[in-house]
Amino acid sequence: MTTLLLCLVNQETTAQVLPPLADTLQQKMKRYQQLRPATLLFAHFDKTVYTNNENVWFTAYLLNCNTYADHHTLSVSLVSDMDRAIVLHEKFVMANGVGFGNVLLPDSIAPGNYTFTVYTNRLINHNPEAVFHQPVTIKSGAVPPFKAILFLKDTLVNRLNKPRQVVLSVTGADYMPVADATVKYKLAGKDTSIISGKAKTDRAGQYLINMPPGKSMLKVLIQDKKASQYMYLSLPDKNEMAQVKFYPESGHLINNVPSKVGWEATTPDGQPLKVTGVLYENGNALDTLYTDSYGMGRFLLYARSEHVYTLKLKGIRQRDTLYQLPKALSSGISLTARNPLANDTLEVQVRSSERGRYFINVHNFTHLYSCTPVKVDILHPLRVKVPLNEMPRGLAEVTVTDSAGHPMAERVFFSHFDQPNPLIFQTNKITFSTREKVNLKVRLDAKMIAPLQGFVSVACVQDNRIELKKVQDIESYFYLKSGIGTLPLKEKYMGRNPQDKAYLENVLLIKGWRKYTWQDMLNVKVTDTASMQGSLVLSGKLTKYDKPLKKAATVVLARDSSSIIFSTNDIGHFDLSFEQLLTMQDKKVRFITQTKDNYYVHIADPYLSVNKTLAHSLKMQSYEPSVSTLNSESFAIKGLERAIQLKEVTVVAKRDNSFFGATNKCGDYVCAFKILNCPNHVNAQHTLPVIGAVYTFNGMRTVYNGCSAESNGQTNTIHGIYLAKQFYGSDYAVANPTEPEYNSTIFWRHLVKINNEKETEMSFYTSDITGKFRIVIQGIAGDGVVYGESFINVKKP
Repeated sequence: MTTLLLCLVNQETTAQVLPPLADTLQQKMKRYQQLRPATLLFAHFDKTVYTNNENVWFTAYLLNCNTYADHHTLSVSLVSDMDRAIVLHEKFVMANGVGFGNVLLPDSIAPGNYTFTVYTNRLINHNPEAVFHQPVTIKSGAVPPFKAILFLKDTLVNRLNKPRQVVLSVTGADYMPVADATVKYKLAGKDTSIISGKAKTDRAGQYLINMPPGKSMLKVLIQDKKASQYMYLSLPDKNEMAQVKFYPESGHLINNVPSKVGWEATTPDGQPLKVTGVLYENGNALDTLYTDSYGMGRFLLYARSEHVYTLKLKGIRQRDTLYQLPKALSSGISLTARNPLANDTLEVQVRSSERGRYFINVHNFTHLYSCTPVKVDILHPLRVKVPLNEMPRGLAEVTVTDSAGHPMAERVFFSHFDQPNPLIFQTNKITFSTREKVNLKVRLDAKMIAPLQGFVSVACVQDNRIELKKVQDIESYFYLKSGIGTLPLKEKYMGRNPQDKAYLENVLLIKGWRKYTWQDMLNVKVTDTASMQGSLVLSGKLTKYDKPLKKAATVVLARDSSSIIFSTNDIGHFDLSFEQLLTMQDKKVRFITQTKDNYYVHIADPYLSVNKTLAHSLKMQSYEPSVSTLNSESFAIKGLERAIQLKEVTVVAKRDNSFFGATNKCGDYVCAFKILNCPNHVNAQHTLPVIGAVYTFNGMRTVYNGCSAESNGQTNTIHGIYLAKQFYGSDYAVANPTEPEYNSTIFWRHLVKINNEKETEMSFYTSDITGKFRIVIQGIAGDGVVYGESFINVKKP
């Protein structure tokens, strides 16, 4: 066997060292990136489980971006997974590639599965350049005066192409049936159509819901005279066939050439299956194969082009469990990666069924690092060693082509996988009492030779408020998910132990057939790269008697304590700049006409239509296991947290969907810690601010100048682009209230500067919740991203 050592070159020397084909390929890659920008957006949310009247804290990072200045507005919307309804939308300032803020979940949001959709103002071909989705769960903190149960009437009925019946049963606190309760329901499935209905429970407190074929998800709203509650039910589809797919390592099976084959088995909705199967060659048993708990497996096959290879699953009751492998090509190239999780050097082996001259290309679809001509045949396989010193950390690919650049074989690998995480942090101890101070120190590894700095967001939250099935981290998103897509659920995607590496090697083999394809890149033309770049801009129109104006007029824009006077054009139209819409959070922007004679200001918000488009394009995920029976109590927060939520609901009923104890016309208030418009301390002890008094606001001492909510003329108000609030945790050294504080997020900081020269210190207090809390730190450092987590325990003193 011949061994070849490839030399990678940097961008400055590429044109001088690589053969002529390399220049053509590099130009293709450049155009491909113009057509499909590599810009990514990631948002760190403090947790994934929330309740009504709870704040959601987040920090968003732009990654792989060369146009930070063009991204100035961060849009955040909350979408119901069931019916794609947009239940919340706000905008926040983004600067230098970072945006942050918080939103309050109102009472009106029903419990269930939701998705936060985050994007910026910048458009490429009329679509947001970068979009991020974060699934969350919303639960209820209130205990309704009735209990509801959903159950499948007959679990033995064949579910294929036949309607199913679900029974809703409602009983009161006295266990007696609740008759005449209003029932509103929606049925959904794999398609985008939604079936809605409305009815009443009968004397037995029941109602029968018919679910037609193809509909497996049910959302129900139950209302009586005293309360209401939502329920979701995902029905099992056990009679549908398992999905089995095969992935030859280099793209194809080749006649008389041994090939590594990855395979996966999933349910129809994508859940992994741990199965056993028998591999057949022309009907004769050849081997027994297995998938792991992630639904993935691999095997070695010496295929022949004239033979038929099939797999039959064992132990699964299906009408047909026979799956055929792709037919082996009569000739071609085989590419095997010996260490797909490479560190400083990648080793691959190239085989060919016939003699030929090929090019081995090492690249990441952004830059071509090597383009080396080689000769390969079946008798002389070639072992190639690729030093990776010039390549950045992350996913990359080896592609074998002919002299025209047409792909013959390809393999995804991970460059510099074992590169150490430079993030180091620790608390002063592991176990704390309730309302005790926690000291946290963070730094980047001092062993780094060059000075290194970064910015991170820091959270400390109750551990059971973070769901494994929904949580995301910036490291696995940046290095894996953004390039490969959805991965089988796992606690640590970038772990270093043998089990973690075996999982990731299977992922690269099976999921490596990703969104970037060599053929798509080759087909890109110069005319294709003439992309339309733009930005979302709010605009307005001033009308009289709901008709266009005949001459220009003036409009007053009022925000916070300032105002701007501007003129429309001759027909009343005007555009609004980003700077004009900046306002403190929860403060509205008001448009005031200088006359009362039936003038009105209409505002067009393009973010609303983008929100709808993105909401309808969401792929419905199945986060809960399919069940035949569901109790309404599964949608409620349990334990001590429920007490504080019950108190909040009572306060809300008195304050028109606001959790504040007292506010003025501008919505201003002061919490018990003398913080103006504090978003964190949820209780009824808030007071009205006093003009001339000094309060803490966004970390600074501020003199309150009063509220000017009154205006003359015709007005219209909209939500502006918010300057984010600061998180204020409880400081029990300043105020130690006697009422219990059950705060599941006890610390959050948006933008913490860290470096490898000294430690950054922070401190916060535990709340009255006991148990396990998770500290999560993630963000950007140098040219990459950093992530880390640790745990503390809280107990009663």
